[in-house]
Amino acid sequence: LTMAGLEVEEVAAWPPVDDRIVIGRIVTAEKLPDSDHLVVCRTDIGSREITVVCGAPNARKDLFVPVALPGAELRGIGERVEETHIRGVFSEGILCSEKELGVSEDHSGIMTLPDSLKPGTVFREFGGKPDSFLDIFITPNRGDCMSIIGIAREVAALSGTKVRMPDIKITEDDA
Repeated sequence: LTMAGLEVEEVAAWPPVDDRIVIGRIVTAEKLPDSDHLVVCRTDIGSREITVVCGAPNARKDLFVPVALPGAELRGIGERVEETHIRGVFSEGILCSEKELGVSEDHSGIMTLPDSLKPGTVFREFGGKPDSFLDIFITPNRGDCMSIIGIAREVAALSGTKVRMPDIKITEDDA
């Protein structure tokens, strides 16, 4: 891709590979006294329940979420999770947003997961077969590569293969 004029800035694993990020279910979510936004969440992580202080606006009972346990590396923010005291409450991890996991830039709340999952399952197992993603810097003179199809065309040209175009169906309505 570099020879085609595309700069690969990062190749990263998906889902995050840290085994200390697990699936949890919020058992209780109670407002922290003397705080306008912090919530104390008792969270089932399979083997036990832990306490996590969280500032996300969508933290609520019975929500299934990714939980980063002490020692976990959060790729999205470049930090290691540690146990800590927040306003006198012992917090044993972090309920993760998509940004903290490095999935997207969304940090508006905790990433929500399907309620069919089992608490304690390692998060990367939820994500399915391990894969990687590329972060590619596109220069202004390569407008043809501003989409996944454009990148696919470049890869096909470099490797001597053909692009398999997606099957797109558009339905029209009167709205």
